[in-house]
This record gives sequence, C-alpha cells and structure tokens, in this order.
Amino acid sequence: MLVNIFTSTLRTLSRHKRYTFLNVLGLALGISVFLTMALIVRYENSYDTTVPHASQIFQIDEFFHSSGHNPSENEAVSFVPFPFIKQDFPEIDAAIRVMQIPLVVRVGSKLAQEQVTMTDREFFSVFDLPLLAGDKATALDGPGKIVISAEIARKYFDTEEALGKKLRVDNSQSEAMVTGVLAPAPPNQTMQFDIVEVIPSNWFSKPAFTNWGSNWGTIWARIDNPQMIPRINQELARYPVFHPGNWSKEMIREVFGNGGMKLIPLPAVHFHNAAIGEGGNSLALVSILGFIGLAALATAVINYVNLATARSALRAREVAVRKVLGATRYNLIIQFMAEAFILVTFAAAFGVALTELSLCTGSIHGVDGGFRWIGASCFAPASSLSC
Repeated sequence: MLVNIFTSTLRTLSRHKRYTFLNVLGLALGISVFLTMALIVRYENSYDTTVPHASQIFQIDEFFHSSGHNPSENEAVSFVPFPFIKQDFPEIDAAIRVMQIPLVVRVGSKLAQEQVTMTDREFFSVFDLPLLAGDKATALDGPGKIVISAEIARKYFDTEEALGKKLRVDNSQSEAMVTGVLAPAPPNQTMQFDIVEVIPSNWFSKPAFTNWGSNWGTIWARIDNPQMIPRINQELARYPVFHPGNWSKEMIREVFGNGGMKLIPLPAVHFHNAAIGEGGNSLALVSILGFIGLAALATAVINYVNLATARSALRAREVAVRKVLGATRYNLIIQFMAEAFILVTFAAAFGVALTELSLCTGSIHGVDGGFRWIGASCFAPASSLSC
C-alpha cells in the first residue's frame, strides 16, 4: 500500500511540474531564511554561555550621571578601587583586572603583533577556562610565566605542545616561559585570550592604577552567592567617592554625579556593551533578524496553502474518478497527506542544503564558516571546517 501511495504521489507531482517547482522552491527559500536567521539568533544569544560558571562572573562598569550631561557608561574602568573591592565586599569570591594590549611577540625569527592580556594571578579563579596543558594553580603565580592559546602555540611553535617553551613579549629583556596552553575557545566568547601574563609590578604606578580618569581595562568579579548581588550593586553605585585615588572627592562628584559602578553579568555583556556603545551586537537587531526569519517561514507556508487551495478545484475530477474506482474517504486522505508530506520533505531538504551552502560559502553576520546543528555554539571558524 505504501509503495502504491508513494508511486502515485510521485506521478502526480511529476505531472504538474510547475506547481511542484513553485511549492518546493517557495518552501525551501522560506525554510532556508528561517534556519539562517534562527542560527544567527541562537549564536548571538549563546555568547559566553560556554565559559565555566558564566552566571557567577560579572563585569564591573563605571556609569556617569552628572548634571548637565547625558548619562553614560563605560566597560573600560579605572583600577583605582580594585585593591579595596575584596576588602569592602567579602561576598566577592575573586576579582581581577584585565588589560588587553597589542604588543610585539617574538619567537626566534617569528615576529608579529598579538593581543596580550595583562591580568592578576587570580585569573583562573574568575575565568576557569580549560587548559590543554599546564596547572591552573601555578600557571600564573609569578612573573616570567605566560599562558597562551592553542592557536598561538601552533603559530609560533608549530604544535600545541608548547609547555616549557619560551617567547619574548614587547621586546622585554627576558623571555617568558609557557606554563599553560588554553583550549580553543568558541568565537562567540566576549573575552578572547591569546596570550595571558601577570601585570608587571612596575605598572602599578601608571595612571590607570592611580587616577579615575585613566580607563585602561576592565574589572571582573566572581560572586558565587547570587543573593549578595543587590547589596553589592547598591554599595558600588556610590563607590568612587569612598576611594578617590589621586582625585579629590569634589572632582569625583563633579565627574560621576549620581553615578558610580555596577555589576554586569557575563552572559549579558555582549548585548549590554552594544547598548552603551562599547562593542557587541544590538539585541534589537538580533530580535529583528528573528522576526524576519519567522516572517519568511510564515510567508512560505501561506504561499503553499494558497497554491494547494487554488489547485483543489482542478483535482475534483481526479477525486471523482478515484471514488468510482472504489477509493474510500480514508484512501483519499492518505493520498493527499502523503503528497503534502513528500513535497514538504523535499522542500525541507532543499532548504537545509541552501542554508548549509550559504553559510559555507560566505560570511553571514560577521561569522565565517559552517555550523553545527547541536551545541551551544552553532558557528565554527572556516579554518576548522571543510564544506
């Protein structure tokens, strides 16, 4: 019975080629647009979700609300209050400063500029990123030690087994030893760490560590108890005036006004930074792309229904002949449902192929390469995929 239904369905669809072509093409395009938009939306909304304990990590921003000026906010902050944060907020389990600076890196004859992350020894207490090699407890426990990404290891040492090898950063007099190799990070991670080393002690006299106006990097904190967040935010809102650094309290009040500092959860940083003009992508834009995908799918479905309805009158004679030959109502329902199912299956397969092809041959939303149907990160770099 199934063979007869399938054969009859294929015969009917092949007899009406134009109808079949329009239906399959319309549905395939709608499905392809919907899948592409859905993958982009999922990609954007999954930013930083792969970071261990992401819900417990917070970026500390500065916000300004002085009279006569529009409110503003910065992700880049001064490091003046950092030495007091753990002291004033015992609820904060760990905190680090992060500066990402382009510096020259040299290994033998290989020389290039890389993004170097200067941070504190407690780096892995906040960003508990997986290591391919090395011990998190000792990887950054002193000067002369450096952690690199697997990509940097391959670039300079032609292998990911770079533990114990040396490289020179920023033409320093001594070489740093590689004490850890980070596992590859997904592209939808806000903080990308290529080379990580401890902030040199002679940097602590620089303006970023003494003046509120010098914003060189970000401050990150890990808070294990979410119930403490409201209290910490309340205290941070007026924190600068208690630790003015080289500024007077009057200068702090003039610059910050009713502003201060506040916590931003890591999973929200991507969209939040876009909202304050500090990078990331707009949540409104991503939502619009999602609605476009839904609208494309709805349009394709409506088009299919309209074509099927318009053709129903032409099939009245076929129904009559089938009834004369002994077909029951059940047989007719099965026949028409089978036709619809096969047509939609062809369209869905074509739509998936179009989606895969478009993602593999071009750059969509700033991300190159193909995608995985399952997983938190739906895109992967083009270098890791072959289409």
